[in-house]
Amino acid sequence: MLTHPRTNSSTTTIEQTPSPDGKTFSRLFRWLRQRCKRLNGESSDEPGSRGACKGLCGASTADTELFRAVNVTKGVVVACRVEWAGTSETRRRGLLGRDHIDASEGSYIVPTQWIHMFGMQFPIDVAFLNPEGRVLSICHALNPNRLSPIVWQAEGALELAAGTLKTTGTEVGDVIEIR
Repeated sequence: MLTHPRTNSSTTTIEQTPSPDGKTFSRLFRWLRQRCKRLNGESSDEPGSRGACKGLCGASTADTELFRAVNVTKGVVVACRVEWAGTSETRRRGLLGRDHIDASEGSYIVPTQWIHMFGMQFPIDVAFLNPEGRVLSICHALNPNRLSPIVWQAEGALELAAGTLKTTGTEVGDVIEIR
């Protein structure tokens, strides 16, 4: 109970939490659908499936909590072992502390519209994605101690080994799914 300062009458307040926006629900439902498929053991050899990833990366991602990044426009797996950096701690850490990143690895930092490379020891490719996974901007071989450009419409940044985006033919406008 709070007392109104002018009338000295009591009023009851109800704390309200902001409701999630449509992007949050969309992302949540997509994640839940992917999680259910994984738990049910659904797989195939289509691009981006576990079978395709196992053949390309030499190991299955079934035993880890990692995701795959698949360029559905080109039908190619961009990275088999993508870490989801969706908490404050994981976003701050990112790829810091590593001395390299394998060609099949990556990190998806969400939400973010830009990244920094201070403290990094190697260059990386970065693809900025909108909520639907469309590539809005690409930074090829972003060097240590640099800043990426700000991409205002971006939901997140997919960080990959340098040269990965050119090797997979990923371009602005392509759609990348994190599965």
